[in-house]
Amino acid sequence: MPPSAVKTVEDLIFWQYAKIISKSAGMGKKNYGFIMDRFKKLQSGEIEWSTSMRKITKISLFWDNDFQSY
Repeated sequence: MPPSAVKTVEDLIFWQYAKIISKSAGMGKKNYGFIMDRFKKLQSGEIEWSTSMRKITKISLFWDNDFQSY
C-alpha cells in the first residue's frame, strides 16, 4: 500500500516507478527511505524518466479525468 503522500494517479505512477528504480539500484522494493527520496525527486522533476513512461502517464491522466466526469 502506498504512503499518504500518494494522492493522485500521477503520484501512484511515480511511487511505483520509484520502487522500480530502487529494485534496479539493488536497494530492494522495501527500502522506504530510498523509495520516498526517488518519489519526491520524480514529483519535483529533479529526476526525469523515459519517453515511454511519460506517454503512459499522459494516458493514465487522460483516463482518470475522463472517468471523473461520469
